[in-house]
Amino acid sequence: MREVENSFGGNTCRCTGYRPILDAFKALASDATKDLKEKFRDIEYFMKNCHLSTESCSIKCLKCKRKTEKIQQSEDNAIYELDFAELALAPKKLQINLEENRRWYRVSSIREIMEVFDLISSSERFTRWIFNVGKGVYRLPEPPTVYIDISDVTELKSYTVTNEHLELGANITLAECIKLFRTLSAQNALLYGYTSVLADHIEMVANVTVRNVGTLAGNLSIKHQHHEFPSDIFLIFLAVGAQVTIHNKTGINYTVPLLEYLQLDMNFKVMSSVWLPALSSKHYRLQTFKTHASKTECYLIGKPLTKQETLSNALNILCSEIHPEVEPVEASPEYRKKLAISLFYRFVLGVNPDLVNEPYRSGYNNLQRPLSSGKQEYVSNKKEWPLTQPIPKIESLIQCSGEAEYVNDILKYPTELYGALVLADKANAVITNIDASMALKMTGVMAFYKADDIPGRNTIIDPTIGYGLQIEAEEIFCSGKTLCVGQPIGVVVAVSQELAIKASHCFKISYSSVGKPLLTVQDVLDSGDQSRIMLQQTIEPTQTKRR
Repeated sequence: MREVENSFGGNTCRCTGYRPILDAFKALASDATKDLKEKFRDIEYFMKNCHLSTESCSIKCLKCKRKTEKIQQSEDNAIYELDFAELALAPKKLQINLEENRRWYRVSSIREIMEVFDLISSSERFTRWIFNVGKGVYRLPEPPTVYIDISDVTELKSYTVTNEHLELGANITLAECIKLFRTLSAQNALLYGYTSVLADHIEMVANVTVRNVGTLAGNLSIKHQHHEFPSDIFLIFLAVGAQVTIHNKTGINYTVPLLEYLQLDMNFKVMSSVWLPALSSKHYRLQTFKTHASKTECYLIGKPLTKQETLSNALNILCSEIHPEVEPVEASPEYRKKLAISLFYRFVLGVNPDLVNEPYRSGYNNLQRPLSSGKQEYVSNKKEWPLTQPIPKIESLIQCSGEAEYVNDILKYPTELYGALVLADKANAVITNIDASMALKMTGVMAFYKADDIPGRNTIIDPTIGYGLQIEAEEIFCSGKTLCVGQPIGVVVAVSQELAIKASHCFKISYSSVGKPLLTVQDVLDSGDQSRIMLQQTIEPTQTKRR
């Protein structure tokens, strides 16, 4: 069941019932409890009567004739065999011409990749991809004109193990890499035992869904294009001295260290493999974290790590070296700095536990999360109905049956247009001009509407209605001073959603009186801007009795 639970590290919406879904999958595990299996029976045995008796169908009916009826072979099987034959004879290399002069190639070898490179002009934008997971982090400003599908290139998905090194195909997925590292560390613990530590770290990268499709080359390529990208793969491979092999279209291939790879021009080049050295467990001990502290590394070279003086000096250097940046969505810089220092200290405790005083030894061990469990109880009192009465959701039947029609299911109307919001890119500033000329010149862009084009009041909620609350008018489109980055300024309308979104980035917005952003409640109070403060209630002090 733990394996099933760990496979749920993706995006499962809680509103669909996360725990029941998880329990249903855990019921399929070999070590599932009897109660769990009974609670989540297979649909084949749920509310089904046996045709041989009046009793409900049981999973114990292993000799039931109904289960062993021979399936009559279809006369159409010959057609399916022809389909398989056509698929087997289909060419591995394929070219498809797309609209807007875009081309899509499927290749089966590195040589064919180079042949496609010869067909691409220097002015064309191209991308090599399998699933293109990177677009979830960095979106391309312009779509490529040439796509190269390299998912069938066997050379990029194989691996080789020797007593000197491990060569990994660059298109091995992170999930495949984890599995390989687990196997290799068990089979050859002396030379590749450290790969189990790499596997532990990679399991914390992204989620199961991304690791199943994201590749080594894909992750490293994002780091190559965006040096600020915090690539865990790059960092842990750099720690063990990994190198990468590069092929160019002249037929020459060469191997370079990771830091040198970051400086290479990868245009019309392909990363074919990643090399990891064999590191004897008798001489090396590996523990990973997402911080590269080069000054601390240099200090520790040749020094006994278990000596108190060495440890104290290393911690002081590490403390002065780490300077986390302020990230609004992350923990505070102070916390992250202390976290890095404490994790290094924990690593030292585990280098040689026999030399550590017993009360401190447990500091190295990671806390093991137990298997999750839960139950759902709902008490219904008929005297209070319809309160507490269990009532099915009105839309549940048509939604579960697939009959519900959503917006994306509705057919496009002949005159239908699409809109995209044009957003402010500065906060606490006054808009002086909106230049829409570049967007409106684009073929297929029909119009742009802003605050002045709204008939009636430019407000989402009419504050005069109240709804029993003290509310403030909120503009549909900003008419003057921007309240935040991302505030809607207008909407651009085009013949397609893609074009509308593209056009929304072609506006030039001019500002004046740009002020300092007020990011916290304390910032607003310190600014003295009373317009941002609404008095809702005043509580007068009353006399209390003395004790």
